[in-house]
Amino acid sequence: MEDLTKLCPRCETTKPQTEFYISAKGRLSAYCKPCMAAYKRANYKPRPARHETECIHCGGPIDLTTRSSRGRRFCGAECRVSYFNSLQTRDFRRDNHLVKRYGISLVEYNQRLAEQDGKCLLCSTPEEDARSGVLDVDHDHDTGAKRGLLCHRCNWGMGILGDDPVLLRKAADYLEGKL
Repeated sequence: MEDLTKLCPRCETTKPQTEFYISAKGRLSAYCKPCMAAYKRANYKPRPARHETECIHCGGPIDLTTRSSRGRRFCGAECRVSYFNSLQTRDFRRDNHLVKRYGISLVEYNQRLAEQDGKCLLCSTPEEDARSGVLDVDHDHDTGAKRGLLCHRCNWGMGILGDDPVLLRKAADYLEGKL
């Protein structure tokens, strides 16, 4: 007949197999149920929070009692809307556009603008009078090199003529009546 008892090494008592947990593989645990419970209580370490407990906008508490609170970063809709609206300032959007499109930051743009006295490099149109109130970043389409800040009309005119210096000189000669 099969032995239906097992020795628990922790409490050093022989107990029936029903006093031991059965693993997923069908094996009996090393310790009896009471010893295993005592071990787990003694060695319990709470897990760190998996999600924010404070609103990232106002610092207020997030209600974590609801199931949908998992992964929440704001205490309410007002904070969420206010937070994202604060990110969507004109300068924020302009900086993102400049970095993605031309590889320069708003700080670099403003430095170039100051070097040009706030005007188009060719026709001296002030930035305020330019289309949308900003100057275009003129760049070489082949190399990507940034040449300067131009008003939309000057940048467009050069682009229409293919950024070709010979063609631009011919156009200037034509306008001056030399052709």
